[in-house]
Amino acid sequence: MDKRITVILILLFLGFGGNVLPGLAHGEAALTVSPPVAAAGETITASLDGVESGETFTVKLIGLNIEETLGTMLVADGEDAVDQDFALPADLPPDVYQVEAITEEGETLVAELTVEASSIDSGSTTAAVPSAEPMQLDRSKPPAELAVIGGGIVISIGLGLWLVLAGGRRPTP
Repeated sequence: MDKRITVILILLFLGFGGNVLPGLAHGEAALTVSPPVAAAGETITASLDGVESGETFTVKLIGLNIEETLGTMLVADGEDAVDQDFALPADLPPDVYQVEAITEEGETLVAELTVEASSIDSGSTTAAVPSAEPMQLDRSKPPAELAVIGGGIVISIGLGLWLVLAGGRRPTP
């Protein structure tokens, strides 16, 4: 009996383990942005690799309070990769952004882009400094939600005890 349980557990692990592990297979679609650090107003190159030929992507720049469409990318027939240049908005504040390439079906590829402050007079860039201020998160729960959670716990404990006690009363054949 113990061997069957062990075999079942191993099969379950092998069957579901593939869904939990990240997909690192060759040929997986990817979006890269170069350079990974740029100043507002500069040009970046978005590169798609491992995508389907004929597919159209809308490229967006996503920040904290910013969502800007940079343009579209079309993968040529018979190709599985494409590179395209996009100009960053000149008034883009320094921050870390996500560049998203979205298909017409809604599939999304994401790359990270750091935008630095640019000094127009000197032509040099200054690195964006992350804020060290702690974020205030409201983690309070409404009383009804706490009551439902507490009730679920009490019912689970009660059913568990009932099953344990009822199992001890059964006559063995």
